[in-house]
Formats: sequence, structure tokens, C-alpha cells
Amino acid sequence: MIELFLLVIGGAFLWSVTLIIQKHFLKEKKVGPEVMTVAVMLGAGLASFVFQLILVGIPKVSMNFWVPFAITAILNIVIQYGAIKAQALEDVSITSALGGLTPLFVVLTSWILLGEFPTTYGLLGIIVITLGVYTFNLKGGDIKLSARLQGIIPERLHQSVLFYGAPLIRLFSSKGAILALLTAILASIALIFDKMAVLNSNPMIFTGGAFLVVAISVYGVSKATGNWKKLDKSHFWSLFATGLIFLGMATVLMNSGFFFGIVPYVGALKRIQIVFTVIFASIFLGEKYGALRLLSAAMIVIGILFLAF
Repeated sequence: MIELFLLVIGGAFLWSVTLIIQKHFLKEKKVGPEVMTVAVMLGAGLASFVFQLILVGIPKVSMNFWVPFAITAILNIVIQYGAIKAQALEDVSITSALGGLTPLFVVLTSWILLGEFPTTYGLLGIIVITLGVYTFNLKGGDIKLSARLQGIIPERLHQSVLFYGAPLIRLFSSKGAILALLTAILASIALIFDKMAVLNSNPMIFTGGAFLVVAISVYGVSKATGNWKKLDKSHFWSLFATGLIFLGMATVLMNSGFFFGIVPYVGALKRIQIVFTVIFASIFLGEKYGALRLLSAAMIVIGILFLAF
């Protein structure tokens, strides 16, 4: 379990750095999601192959690698582009928190596809993490009840519904939040095939291959539609460096966790990035958080500690 914790939490830290840098370029530099996806994925993919050649040498890949790799690579085209598009539409703290629902979905998908199920403490930890994610989205900010709901719900209950139901209300009123949730659901499926591919190759080959498929696919579609020529690519190499330095290593570390723990545990441990993201977004992006979000972060950490039992 020590190896599992060190690898996945270390990768989650680097992942949170990547998210903050991406949000900065999306918000301040107005970089388009297509340019960002291609640049970051290309950098991360090449970094993974470089790590492979330096640390291991020429890769050995089992024939059982290709089917799960093809499935997860296709899913990741939607997941990676969708996640970046969601960041462009919504606060990074909100999108990363909604991504924290992935472990709950993974419990079901990994049980069905791999026969893996958490221990009692592990399941409790995943539930606490999910509750922490929900609590994180309370106090809906500028969220308002629709005219239809205002007519159904007594006026004296409006504020209570806005407070406790803010995550669900925000979900159905924010395109970015909806997109983040959909990517979380797809990620719970992709994680299963991630593990199959990793166990039949290694984390570096799988990571590099998946990211390069995403980069090439998004670039190909954008180029074919003529959109690529219109996009501002002045920050392409800065984003490429972000993928090369941070995301490539982050994903290799997190995927290495599959050698030491079941899929639901790896998926849940990745959510520690929410805590890192909250801290970094507050410091570097000026996103404001109150005591409730700090409590939510604490719940996520407590849930993660349950996984150690």
C-alpha cells in the first residue's frame, strides 16, 4: 500500500499543477481547447516514451495489450478533450471536484468487468470521498432556482434547496459541469481498460500511446474541418512543455499504481488532486474558498486514509 500511495499521490500532485496551468492559459491567454489538447497530449505522450527508453529500453508489448489499449485510447479522445472544454466553461475547482465522482462509478464498472471489489473500509473511503466532492459544491454562488421550481417549492424553503441542492442545480445549469460529469463517467470505464493495457505492457508505453492517439485524433479532425488554421497557436510550445514536464510524469506515476492496488483504489487516490487543486487555484487563480470547501477537502483526505485499512 505504501508504493500505491506514493505513486498515485505523487502523480496527483503533478496532475493538479497541470490543471492550474491549463486553466491559466484558457482563462488569461484565451487558448482554444483544441490547441491545448493537441499541445499538452503531444508533450505528455513524448515524455512517456522518453522515460521508457531511458529507464527500461526497448518496450515489450503483449498481444493482449492492443484491444484494451484501442478501447481506452478512443475513450480518452473524448475524455481529454471534454475535460479541457469543461475547464474553459467552468471553474477548475468545480470541474476537478465533479471528476471526483469517478471512484464511485469505478466500483460498479470494475466489479462487472474485472471482478474487483473494495474491502469494507475501502468502500467506506470511496463513499466519504464522494460525499466530500458533493459537499465541495454546496453554496451554489450565483445559482438560482428556475421559475418552474420556484412555483413548486414553497418560498420558505428556497434558500435551503439552493444550499443543499446546489451541486445538482449547478450540474443542470452549467454546460461545463455537465461535461465534467460525463467525462467522469467515461473515465470510470476507461480506467478498467487502462489497467488491462498497463498489465500487458507498462505504464510508460500505455500512457505515451494513449496521449499520442488523442493528440493526433484531435489535430486530424481540426485540420480536416479547417478550424486548425484559424486558431491562435502562439502558446503551443508552452503548453507542449506543460505536458512534457508535468502531465506525462503524472500519468506514468498514477498508472504505475495499478501494479499495487485494485482499480477503485487507484481511481479514488487520484482524487487527492482535488485538494491540491483547491490550494493552487486559491493561490494562483484567485478562486475563493470558505470553510465549507476546506471541510470538503478534509473529507476527501479522510476517505483516502480509509483506503489504507
